[in-house]
Amino acid sequence: MTNLNLPDGAIYLDNPELTFWEKNREKIGRLNVINPEDLGIEGLLSTTLDLDEFDLSDSFGISNPEEIESRGRIMEFIYKNKDFRDLIAGTEQDFSIPSGQDAFLDYFNPKLKHNPFFDKVYMLLNCLYSKEDLPHRLLEFRNFLSKITALEKPEQELMLQLAEILQKSASIEAILNFDLTLNYDPEEFVQLKELKDDAFKIALNPDSMVYGQTMFSFALSRHSLERYPAWTQKSIRAMLFPRLAARKKKEVDAFNKEYKKKANTARFIRSADGALAQDVLKALKPEIKKVFWPDIIKSLDCRKYFRLKVHVIYGATGLTLKMICMNVCEGDPKLANTGLDPNYFPKADQETYYEMRAKVNGELKSNKDADSWQKILGLIKAQENGSRLAADGYFLIKSPECDKNYKWFALNNLFYRPEIEKFVEQAKGLRTFLMNRLDELKNMSLLLSRMENLSRRIKAPLSRPIIAAKNEHVISFSSLYPIHLLNGDDDNTGKKQGPIVALSNLPPINGRLICLTGTHGGGKSTAGLTLLVNLYLAQSGLLIFGENFHFNIKKAIGAVLSDDGQGSTATVLVTKLKNLLAALDKLPVNEVFVFIDELGKGTQEYAGLELGVDVLKKLSAIKASVVYNTQIMSLAEASRDRLGALCFQVDKKHAFQAGISDGDMHSLRKSVGIDKYL
Repeated sequence: MTNLNLPDGAIYLDNPELTFWEKNREKIGRLNVINPEDLGIEGLLSTTLDLDEFDLSDSFGISNPEEIESRGRIMEFIYKNKDFRDLIAGTEQDFSIPSGQDAFLDYFNPKLKHNPFFDKVYMLLNCLYSKEDLPHRLLEFRNFLSKITALEKPEQELMLQLAEILQKSASIEAILNFDLTLNYDPEEFVQLKELKDDAFKIALNPDSMVYGQTMFSFALSRHSLERYPAWTQKSIRAMLFPRLAARKKKEVDAFNKEYKKKANTARFIRSADGALAQDVLKALKPEIKKVFWPDIIKSLDCRKYFRLKVHVIYGATGLTLKMICMNVCEGDPKLANTGLDPNYFPKADQETYYEMRAKVNGELKSNKDADSWQKILGLIKAQENGSRLAADGYFLIKSPECDKNYKWFALNNLFYRPEIEKFVEQAKGLRTFLMNRLDELKNMSLLLSRMENLSRRIKAPLSRPIIAAKNEHVISFSSLYPIHLLNGDDDNTGKKQGPIVALSNLPPINGRLICLTGTHGGGKSTAGLTLLVNLYLAQSGLLIFGENFHFNIKKAIGAVLSDDGQGSTATVLVTKLKNLLAALDKLPVNEVFVFIDELGKGTQEYAGLELGVDVLKKLSAIKASVVYNTQIMSLAEASRDRLGALCFQVDKKHAFQAGISDGDMHSLRKSVGIDKYL
């Protein structure tokens, strides 16, 4: 077997433990959602952003600061660098080393400057080196890609060694006619008790038929297929001159058709060279001695000879042989040149691969049911003497000469040769590493494009949230958009939605109570859910819909929405408040943010006031960050006066003004028009 040498300059690199979007639950620390049936945060976002389409959504809502920060910086980088996003989005290539011979030879095409893997490596490097202030993980990624480039030359040299071996591989099929003549007078021959090696002469007859294909490929030929000129594609010139573009494409098609014809002709084997004949002859001689005993040929005279017809197949399984028939022939045999010149079948030069294949199949069919007495007698004798020529099917013979020229190497066998196995495994590992990282970036890019489309639609800015210092306790923003109010794209729903109004003017939420008041349907619940939804986006490592969002990492978020649940409104509310307080007992309060909707609802006002004050007293004592709203004015006043809560009125434009609203029932009565019936 051909030796393989590990190329000079071969080095070994360990793949870094680098990922752009970590999914390991133990590493990312999942965000605890209190009363998840109320918040339904993933459902809210899925409706708006169709998150189920992305492979990343299972690892949203996390609490690992490093992972959140890293994701956020990469998302911001992708957002600000459209050329990088386009480069990632256009990645459809599978860079894994191909296992098929033809695909392998095309992949490692020496006429190309780089194979697809290194081509993508250099494209990424060129883009990343043109950028300043790369996020840490992208900088680490770029530095590792730079190291990979040192492997291109030795890898190419090794693959060319493998290509050279593959190039010699072939699949061959033949019907070979062997003529046997006696070296003795027939009368003397029949007196022999033992058939000696020199009793007959056997040689290949020129009437044999051979066809096959080498592992020729376009990649290693002198020419390559032409491509359509760029201007004939989607360009103004192609649009203005469609006939000219079509004519140019037709010319390219004609050239490629002719080239393919020549290339296929070059890979066509037309003749039986010495290797094939020698291997078959060597296998036939001991079998013939078991068949051609004197009693078979006692009626022959010196003017007659035997013709043995065999079907031979050489390929991935080696060299196999089957006897088709034996015949007695008159006259002198036209034996082939014993030197077995590879081109000694001149008639075959004019035939195509498919014509030769058809001739061989026709010959096999015509001999299938031949019942000549020579065949029958020969098979009987072969069976009696244990010759493999009597076998019904094909039998494997040794093929040392064919293997030297044509051995059909399985690529995996070559890859796992001890001298190169480690280097090839590294090449495969590097490709897997790159494909996985590009897959992550592509998913991040696609998700960002979805968010960007939504931001344009509602005229909302996208920005990277800023993580506060470890001991800081804060949620603050300049503006924040309630995207959970959307139901997907207008084109999908068929409904036109009104303008989305941002929240603004709310002071920092930093371990204190903030009470929202206002009219029914005036935006109090929307404000609370907007905070939660954007906080969840921030703690998924995504951009948020708004500006200047500043927060410290939370371990838990939650909501108490009194309208959802089994039982009376009061029972549901009290149960959910219990769940909230129980969860807060187990968590550092500076790492929790909750929203309570309609605190005190569903009870008599006095009872609601008492319950609300007790709950808020507990939350105030532990300095939890809580936003709540209520329709019980006395509860709002009590929380302000006794617990230091900040109270705000929320108007329909989602702006906050200090103070407590009376619910503005007069305006509500007027807008509904109930007064004229009273």
